[in-house]
Amino acid sequence: MFSFFKKIQTQKIPSAGFTLLEMIVAIFIFSIVVTIASGAMLSMISANRKAQALKTVMNNVNLALDSMSRDIRFGASYAPVSGIFSGLCVTTCEGIAVTKPGGVTQYFRSTKNGTLVRKRGALEQELTSTGAVLESLDFVISGTKVLVTLSGYAGKDPNDTQNRFDIQTTMTQRNI
Repeated sequence: MFSFFKKIQTQKIPSAGFTLLEMIVAIFIFSIVVTIASGAMLSMISANRKAQALKTVMNNVNLALDSMSRDIRFGASYAPVSGIFSGLCVTTCEGIAVTKPGGVTQYFRSTKNGTLVRKRGALEQELTSTGAVLESLDFVISGTKVLVTLSGYAGKDPNDTQNRFDIQTTMTQRNI
């Protein structure tokens, strides 16, 4: 009869799920990992953008050199020039005059703002983009061979990394 008043034993039921403290720690660790990963991802995107810009500039410089090379290969005679297309120089020059078989003369030189320019008659045409800055452009003429040495950097923005480049190529007259 007194069994009714017996103390009922309570069994502890194991709790299911996480405590609030465990959730806060997990969210904190997850946020740290996401912050580090997003920083690395943004860094990779920035590096890729700079690499693409450098590739574009170098393609532009190569295209300008190819255009100049084509004109020099089909030239009949070459004359070194200094200054702004006036005056002859003896060894290494900052410009070159290329006379084609028809008697048309065109000039190649670098400008003060660092671009490669071709001048045909009164028309002056920039061959390189503003993304490439030429610091020096030298021509050495030896008979029918022209040695071109070009150095400069890609990237005009002083806050960005400026990538230097040095290019040297030899162009020879094509006998046709």
